[in-house]
Amino acid sequence: MDVAENESIESKLMSSEQRSREWLENSPVCTKIIDIDFNLQYMSRAGIAGLKIEDVTAYYGKPYPFHFFPEWSKKSMIEGLEKVKKTGQVTTMEMSALDLEGKELWFYATLTPMKSEDDQIENIMVVSTDITKRKEAEKRLEVKNQEIAAQIGKYEKLNDELHQSNVELIRAKEEAEAERRQKLTSLIDGQEIERGRFAKELHDGLGQMLTAAVHNIRKIKHLGQLNDEQSQVLDETLSINQLIIEETRRISKNLMPAVLEDFGLVLALQNMVNSTSSSSSTIRFHGCKQVPRFSKETEVALYRIAQEALNNAIKYSNAADIYIDLKNEQDKVILSIVDNGKGLDVMEQMTNEATGLTNMKERAELVGADFTVESDGSSYTEVKVVLSQ
Repeated sequence: MDVAENESIESKLMSSEQRSREWLENSPVCTKIIDIDFNLQYMSRAGIAGLKIEDVTAYYGKPYPFHFFPEWSKKSMIEGLEKVKKTGQVTTMEMSALDLEGKELWFYATLTPMKSEDDQIENIMVVSTDITKRKEAEKRLEVKNQEIAAQIGKYEKLNDELHQSNVELIRAKEEAEAERRQKLTSLIDGQEIERGRFAKELHDGLGQMLTAAVHNIRKIKHLGQLNDEQSQVLDETLSINQLIIEETRRISKNLMPAVLEDFGLVLALQNMVNSTSSSSSTIRFHGCKQVPRFSKETEVALYRIAQEALNNAIKYSNAADIYIDLKNEQDKVILSIVDNGKGLDVMEQMTNEATGLTNMKERAELVGADFTVESDGSSYTEVKVVLSQ
């Protein structure tokens, strides 16, 4: 190789080195050269400007990282430099630093070993990219997330409080409903006891006295010595007393039908229909023989509902026909009272105590039955009670 050719190569190398140095100097990333004792040998303009260092030469040959770096950041960087020195492998990390004005900066650093021709590490190049804005955004996001978490915590607490309030409200409503049902049960039981007592007094008291009166009238008539007018008066009195006795018996049966307790609901309803008279309506009953016996409270409730519904139909519906049906359908017993009268407004009548629908519904609910009323408002009404066996 001649002198001219050698000078050309040297010139190209110098030119290449110059371009590399210019690239380092003008690069937007901070580049530092650290020797194997971790002393600063070089820092690019971006690093100088980022750390606001006026005279970087004052730091050349001094330990890196600088004294104004946070302790954790200095420790992390030294560990990274040690790793590169020991293993010869490229290492990356995130680190923070404080510029000379005390402002925190964040960098993503890549630590690369710089080896000699004999493959020995001479220096370590640290290339740092400024990620301060990203870190600030992450901090703001973290603060927002904490604020959102705090708000969620408040809402969850409020939701828990509302849930607890709902639980307490439901419990209070259930307790109030249980108390109401207990009072209603006691009231109905009291009414039935009073009906029974009054029915017994009618039968044993007034009924017996009327029977005795009829017996005495017949004795007087058999004594003779009566003129026609006196005999006619006695006959009329006897007939009136007989009617009073029959009406007393009917009232007594309605108040507390002995047949209900003795023979069950089917015969009791049949007797009720047979003893109920209406000048404008034909009353019919159909009862299934397979209807089972229930508790006294249940049979009394169904009987009273049928009785009340029948009376309502007679008094208010102007129906030509009234049908009472009691049937056993699979695992349910269904009682229905249907008339072809003028119908009714169900929603309005359910709040009208005069019709007794509310009382019927409460009686049904107390024995665990479903109660419904249907009507077309003009020609049809059905009261239905469905009881599971």
